Formats: sequence, structure tokens, C-alpha cells
Amino acid sequence: MARTGEPAGAEARAELLAWWNEQFESEATSFADLCDGVLYVQMLDALFPGAVELHRLELAPTTVDERARNLHVFNAAVRRLGVDVGGVIDVPRLARGDADAHAGLAHALRAHADSSALRLDAVQGYAALKARMEARALIGPMRSQANIASACGPGIISPVDGPKVSQRRDELDQLVECLKQEVAKRMQALEEQQSDFYEARHERGLLFSALQRVERICAQMVDEDPGDPLAGDLLAIVGDVPDDWQTAGDDDEYIDDGGEGGA
Repeated sequence: MARTGEPAGAEARAELLAWWNEQFESEATSFADLCDGVLYVQMLDALFPGAVELHRLELAPTTVDERARNLHVFNAAVRRLGVDVGGVIDVPRLARGDADAHAGLAHALRAHADSSALRLDAVQGYAALKARMEARALIGPMRSQANIASACGPGIISPVDGPKVSQRRDELDQLVECLKQEVAKRMQALEEQQSDFYEARHERGLLFSALQRVERICAQMVDEDPGDPLAGDLLAIVGDVPDDWQTAGDDDEYIDDGGEGGA
């Protein structure tokens, strides 16, 4: 997969790899670590939100075939979206972890992102780790605790117990805590809405009780003086209230049946 303008020299390659690690919250130590194709797909996800589906990927591939399937998803998306990667994508070579091939592809994709301020802003504002976690949740529970590191960080090829796994576990705990806080906020909002509903229903009961009293008084006034215009008008207004305005069993304690009513 020959390309013009590929990073020349160890310093340029190290800077390029550091850029990918920073933008996509990865821990790749060499370009060969990008062989799973996840970060490439995430680049497209940042530039074209919703155009690719991360949950279609194998986020913790263990074989060349699994990595190749991810790269085929990426290749198909590149063609569909018209992204210039500077040449033909050699999936078999990339899936085998050829560092030079990945350096060339990583360089071409960064150049595409750097080609406009809007694209660069989209990449810099992309929450890569969160997106991988959400995609992993759609796929299903993790097969084992040992896969946590690779599921969260595509740059980790062979996860083992150690600092990286501990860091990913901490990040997972933080994400769970954020989700708990969000659920608590939504529950509080629902409780407040429910409280407002009951308060409104309480006030409606009081108003209905008052209307019943007005209706009874007006009826007595009309009986005493059928020509009383005020009593007749008020009675007509009260009579316009729909019969089902207060449903049966709803705030019955406020319905005035002729006594003092209980409120």
C-alpha cells in the first residue's frame, strides 16, 4: 500500500503514533498495535457520526481473521464515504500487523482530518473510549475479566493483569458511577413531576368542591327568586363544567355531597 508523504524517520513516526493515542484514548506502543482496525473505524465515526456501527466490530480480536473482518468493515466504509486514504487498502497485510502499512494508513487518515478545521475539531472532540464502551455494551457482556483492557483499548493486544488492566478497571468504575448519577438525576426529575401531578390533582379537587358549593347556593337563590339574573348566570356557568371533569374515585374527599365537605 504505497503512499506519498508517509512519515519518514523514527521521530515523525513516534509523533504520529502519539497523536493517534491522544486523540483516540489508546495505548498503542507501535503501529502494529493498530492491526485490529478499531481506531480507523473510530476516525470515520468521528468524521461521519452515525455512518459506521462500532458494535459490528470485534473489539478484542484474537486472530488474524477477526482483525481482517474489522478492516473489511473499515474498507467498505471508506469506499462508501469517499475518504481518500492515499491508495488501496491491503487488508491481509494490515491484519497481519505490518507496521509500515499501518504507519502509511495512519498518516493518510490524519492528513484527511487535518485538511479542514471542521474535521480536526470533530476528531479532537470525539470521546473514543466512551464510544468503545457503549459499543461493547451493545455487543453483550464481556467474555471474561481479562478482556477488559483490550475491549477498552484497542492498542493492547495481549491483556494481562497489571497497571494497564487496573487503569481500565478504574475507567470502567468511573463510567458506571457516571451512569448511576445520571439514573439518580432522572429518578429525581420523575419524582418531582409526580409531586407536581398530585399537587395539581389536589387543587383540582378543591376547585371542584367549591364549584359544587356555588352551584348549590345558586340553585337555592333561583328557587327563592327565579328572576335573579346573577344567580341564573352563575348557575349556567357552573353547569358548563363537564360531568367527567372530576372522575369517580379521584380525590373523592373533596366532592361536596351537600355537607361541609372534607378538605
